Amino acid sequence: YNSGGVRVWKRDLLNQQEYRYVCRIGCGGVPMRVYNRTMGGSSWTSVEDYLETSTVTGYTKAEGTFGRYVWTSGHWLGDWGASGGWAYYQDWFGVEVCSVYFPAAVPKPAPEYLGGDDGMLVGSCGDGYVPEYALLLQAAQKDQKPGQKPKEEPEQDPFEECLKACQKLDETLRKECWEKYDKCKKKNHGKLEKCKKELSDCLAQTGAVAAGCFAQCHEVPGAPEPPKVSVEVPIFGKRLELPIPTEPYDNICDQYKDKIPGLPKPKKK
Repeated sequence: YNSGGVRVWKRDLLNQQEYRYVCRIGCGGVPMRVYNRTMGGSSWTSVEDYLETSTVTGYTKAEGTFGRYVWTSGHWLGDWGASGGWAYYQDWFGVEVCSVYFPAAVPKPAPEYLGGDDGMLVGSCGDGYVPEYALLLQAAQKDQKPGQKPKEEPEQDPFEECLKACQKLDETLRKECWEKYDKCKKKNHGKLEKCKKELSDCLAQTGAVAAGCFAQCHEVPGAPEPPKVSVEVPIFGKRLELPIPTEPYDNICDQYKDKIPGLPKPKKK
């Protein structure tokens, strides 16, 4: 990654591969290098390197070293390690008219930034190339001012993510309370005293679970000081500030940790 450059990505869902295009300073129409890795992998592997001049772009990959010569009506791709090459013709609208190989042989790999699912032309007068890198670069540079670095995705705050998970848990538990209430009403045919009591108890317990979950989020690194709950102690005639209990949450969190990612760990018993 060069200062002033832009990195753009492509994902090949069919082959479970992702590609990273790194452009040179100024971000012209040809990238400086292409990397790829298995989707979700931890390390990148160099796929192609490029050297651009005013008349030709050289590219090196596992199959050899090649050159792309741009024409008004298409381009010529030459194999620099062996004789021969192949011509690709386009009409006025950029649609492929035909491809010709010299000598007639299996098509050679085209540069990654020209696109194509398998990186090669498919037969004579086939699907042709899509200027894939240009589209990716256009998307990456959208709304960017000249000389401005591309916008970086903000890093997720662990404390915020924990609070969101607890909120999701609260919503899930309340929904379950009302679903149980609806089943109870149907079962008891209008005699709702028992159902109302169970609903009230369920919602109250949900509030305690949610409060304990939010309190446990304050154990996440970088979290602020945990809140306190004010409790009146009649025997002393004053109020005490005590930590919010997490036991209600600790007792049920294992049931929801797979359904709701990001829930805080329970306190060790």
